[in-house]
Amino acid sequence: MLKNPQDRRAQRTTIQIKEIMFSLMKTRAIHEIKVSEICKLCQINRATFYDHYRDVFDLVQDMERDILLALQELMDSVSPEEMEAGNVSRLFFYFLEEHREPLHLLVTSERSREFCTTLDAQLMPFFEKKIRQSYIIPEGMETQLRCAMEFVSSGYYRFWMNALTKSPERINEEAESCARLSDACLELLFRKKEK
Repeated sequence: MLKNPQDRRAQRTTIQIKEIMFSLMKTRAIHEIKVSEICKLCQINRATFYDHYRDVFDLVQDMERDILLALQELMDSVSPEEMEAGNVSRLFFYFLEEHREPLHLLVTSERSREFCTTLDAQLMPFFEKKIRQSYIIPEGMETQLRCAMEFVSSGYYRFWMNALTKSPERINEEAESCARLSDACLELLFRKKEK
């Protein structure tokens, strides 16, 4: 808990700067957004902005770190009982829905390649652990495992970006559909472990 009023004020300023940046990213590319514009909208001076960030790209990287940290916290909270494909799908779909707007802006920004690479690097070990808990991966099938993980995870991203609605019932339906599809894909390559 932040006890120092200065820390709380700095935290509020950081949140405000990020909110303004997200709103500006809805209509313009990152490189078109100026620090002076952010400062004017936040009603702060440039020195305050530079106390927090080097430039707008540093700000966007911090926004990316926020999403990645929240995702890591979600992955760390998943218990072995929740590792069934449908449960994992639901958790991720709710996460994606909760962070829909910032994720969409970050995935479609000019930094999207870097962000998606970092996102994949964070997700792949989790997916691999889940797959290894559920399937027998024969020796020499590492390439197939990696391809299957990339195929399934990119399908989740695409499906979420194009089709997901905000209704909890719909999220559950879509999560179940994705879980069944990913299991069907994996079962073509690997044998499911007995429970």
